[in-house]
Amino acid sequence: MKLKSFFFAGILTASLTVPALAGNAPTVEPMPEFSAADMQMLFEQDAMPIQLAVLSRQEMTETEGALLVGFVVGGGLSFVVYAVGNSFYAQPITWQGSLLAFGTGALIGGVGGALIRASGGGIAGNIAWRPNMFGANFGFSQYSNYKGW
Repeated sequence: MKLKSFFFAGILTASLTVPALAGNAPTVEPMPEFSAADMQMLFEQDAMPIQLAVLSRQEMTETEGALLVGFVVGGGLSFVVYAVGNSFYAQPITWQGSLLAFGTGALIGGVGGALIRASGGGIAGNIAWRPNMFGANFGFSQYSNYKGW
């Protein structure tokens, strides 16, 4: 009961404090307007057009299955983490939990890797998408824990 009262007192205090502090914020000067010359500098003017080429049959066969690697590796790693974690904590390994672990790992590994590559890869791509992937994986694992899988 004390924890519940403390929690509600904290929420009430925060809800009353935030509007009071918001009224004391300093005024912000308006941003200067963009001129036409500034807007033209935002885009590359001397960029070369994109050159596209049709892949040959050999190039097509070399790239077959490359998309599935992220899904298979992600699903496999997620299942291994699920199995090791459950055996470490002496919890049963269920088929529902195994299927959820493999499915979420495959989805996050395949789609997440593609999203990182699509956003430029490297540090910027990882900063943009890696936290979202960890959050999604954590959310799915919490659902699994809730169901007792």
